[in-house]
Amino acid sequence: MAEGYRISAMPEIEDGTLTGVYFIAASESQRHEWFTRNCGQFPIVFARVMPREVARVLLASLEAGDRVEFPGRYSEEQFDRQFAFEWSPVHFLRPPEFARPGEY
Repeated sequence: MAEGYRISAMPEIEDGTLTGVYFIAASESQRHEWFTRNCGQFPIVFARVMPREVARVLLASLEAGDRVEFPGRYSEEQFDRQFAFEWSPVHFLRPPEFARPGEY
């Protein structure tokens, strides 16, 4: 059976703005630590692993400068992307090129 991890988060605040979060995921036998910059992704990625309302409260606490503990236990797959900003595959496509007048 896979271990469950408890996740704690400590905000980095600069000029009153949440600039990033230090995370610690700890199980009985392992510990993972990382820092993730705030690119506006936290509401979406937190809501993937917990109810949206809980994610909002947790994020508001981080924005206020509070250290928080995520509710429950998590599998490594739930935080393996480190709650970082994820580009949509659409961003990897070239934008359409339209012919300019006289270039037909």
